[in-house]
Amino acid sequence: MVILTEMEHHSNLVPWQMLASERGVRLEFIQVTADGLLDLDSYRQLLDQAPKLVSFTHMSNVLGTINPAKEMIQMAHQAGAIALVDGANRCHIRR
Repeated sequence: MVILTEMEHHSNLVPWQMLASERGVRLEFIQVTADGLLDLDSYRQLLDQAPKLVSFTHMSNVLGTINPAKEMIQMAHQAGAIALVDGANRCHIRR
């Protein structure tokens, strides 16, 4: 099983969909709350299902949400999963 989020960019969704289609890998998604944040309770429940990999965006290019990557990586590792962070949409604003 691979855990993704409901806020993933196309580039971090399509490859996993292709893998699921070709190899039968199950995809599960961390829910997004009404205020645009990841539902970490939903994430904890998914981690209880022994995923092999967790892949998520560090910053949503649609919502602007910056996800708690350090915490999510630690949680994935505690569940025995590999964590992959898509940082391609991360922006740094310097003033």
